[in-house]
Amino acid sequence: MKLRVKTSILVVSLAAALIVIIAGASLRYQERALRENILSGIDAVAGAASLTISGFIRDGKQNAALIATALPRQALIDDRDLSQVEKALENSITLAPRFRNGLFVLDADGRFLADFPPHPELKGVSFAFREYYQDAVRERRAVVSPPYISKRTGKPVITFAAPVISNEGKILAVLGCSVDLLAEDALGPVLKQRIGKNGYVYVMDSTRQLILHPDETRILKRDVPVGVNRVVDAAIDGFEGLGETTNSRGIAMLIGVRQVPGTSWFVAAQAPRADVLKPVEEVRWAILRVAAMSLLFALIVGLWAARKIARPVTTLHRAAAAINRELGSDSVDLSRARPAVEMLRGIDSHDEIADLARMVETLVERLGGTLGALALSAAEWERSFHAVADPIFRLDQAWRIVQLNRAAGDWLRESSAKVVGRSVVEVLFADSPPQDWPRPDMLQIGASQCELRWRANIDRGERLVWEFSAIAMDDGDGRCVGVILVARDITQRLQEEEKIRALAFRDALTGLPNRLLLTDRLQQALANASRDAYGVAVMFLDLDRFKGVNDVHGHEAGDVLLKEVAQRMRRCLRSIDTLARQGGDEFVVVLPNIGSAADVITIAKKLLTVVARPVEHSGATLQVGVSIGIALYPDCAESADELLRAADAAMYRAKQDGRNTYHICDQSA
Repeated sequence: MKLRVKTSILVVSLAAALIVIIAGASLRYQERALRENILSGIDAVAGAASLTISGFIRDGKQNAALIATALPRQALIDDRDLSQVEKALENSITLAPRFRNGLFVLDADGRFLADFPPHPELKGVSFAFREYYQDAVRERRAVVSPPYISKRTGKPVITFAAPVISNEGKILAVLGCSVDLLAEDALGPVLKQRIGKNGYVYVMDSTRQLILHPDETRILKRDVPVGVNRVVDAAIDGFEGLGETTNSRGIAMLIGVRQVPGTSWFVAAQAPRADVLKPVEEVRWAILRVAAMSLLFALIVGLWAARKIARPVTTLHRAAAAINRELGSDSVDLSRARPAVEMLRGIDSHDEIADLARMVETLVERLGGTLGALALSAAEWERSFHAVADPIFRLDQAWRIVQLNRAAGDWLRESSAKVVGRSVVEVLFADSPPQDWPRPDMLQIGASQCELRWRANIDRGERLVWEFSAIAMDDGDGRCVGVILVARDITQRLQEEEKIRALAFRDALTGLPNRLLLTDRLQQALANASRDAYGVAVMFLDLDRFKGVNDVHGHEAGDVLLKEVAQRMRRCLRSIDTLARQGGDEFVVVLPNIGSAADVITIAKKLLTVVARPVEHSGATLQVGVSIGIALYPDCAESADELLRAADAAMYRAKQDGRNTYHICDQSA
């Protein structure tokens, strides 16, 4: 394919790509802006509806509380004549017409006393099962009920209930204020809100019951199963915000959700996605028409530009080819490329191609010096490679040794000539690598395995631990062409880390486990005991008269005594038992797999005996006793902290019983 054709294709392709990008970006911007405006409107509708419902419920509670306060209390106490109560209810409806669906009074036991408008057939009927009655009595303040079908009117209603409380604080009755859910002065106006042509608002509670819906046949029904509408599922868990979903009828919707404060309700304002985004389709077709016309214009201009551009480019190509042939020869002599340089000087297109020709000319002149610099750089790299103290191997894709530095040769005690070309596994391990030695195919360019680290034991007179790092080398196109393997002796570092770990879990004086290790072993013993149905015992030991040893003989003698006592107690225990120093002269013993309390007592007696034996130090006789508190799992406690506290408390009981004895925790406590 000729350069002119390629140039034409390139120019047209770039123009087409630019047009597509601009058209796509414009379309996305228009769609995003319109979608955001629509979602903003949906959110505003949902927010306004939420505030309306919240205000309606707040006002309803306040009005119910005011009406309850105004009811004649004496008539409620002496309920033989309820005419005053009925009159008060009638007057209240005049003042609060929102409650015209009915005001009624239940006695303290929830039985129907009076109402307005009157329904005599309900007198004496118990409404104690209603949530609003139970909530008002329990909370002693105005409450609102969940929506339900009224027994009195047969309509979907909510009831605001408020207790009528005497001056002595006794609940005399409960006032119920019934509101027709769909009335104009209730929540009916919420349903009249529309979003576009087919959008609407509905209200649902956390039990999936529809409280408000434009389709009245669905009100107070639960016909939106879990998983059908993901935004509804999220709203039930407390979500507020905007999104896209598919409703229970399978229609794609844009939806906004707001929770109603103080309730388990949420408001959803939604509109069909196809309706609200219809203008986007019109914008899309307009942009596509403009893009097609622009593409045709770009094609015509591109063909003309290609003819003009191709001529100097062809000259540049011939000159560059001549220079390339010289650079590819075994003995590079850039003076032989002088005719090609003259061709470059003849390009006078006064554009980037002419600038490129000048740059190529300059590059040819600089290349001579660069070749010498590269040779020097290669020598410097070679010196640096051999100066690294860690053994380094350069491997091919099959992990055969291509090159090794001086440190690697000294480590192997082999010359480069004897190991180059051989497998690094064969050289290091006589072809028997450790199990965790990676396969060559585990190291891949561009994957998570572009670098591997692992450890291996190598025995060359002394057993050492080496850490290996393998890094893949690529050719610039994402293909692995080799591996750099670095070995590092980490034996001393591991030994130092082990010492640090030992200090973290051992008592410095006695070498016994400290509190941290004690807690870990106790929790492990409890976990095993819970699984295998064995008992566990915890002993809390406190040396008697130890302070006297320190005061009379000094702290050095006290330390000697502590170490000797620790050794004696350790010899009395099993290998699976744990003896830990709690601090000072306090010790803790954990006995897993204990069959009975008698076994624990046997061990406790042994400990009393060995601790009581005197210790000789610098001509002085040191002697102490020990008080032992015992806690059994699961009889005394079930957690590690509770067992330790129980054993500690039992130890103090042993102290009170005269010291140098044991005491088992009170299992009935």
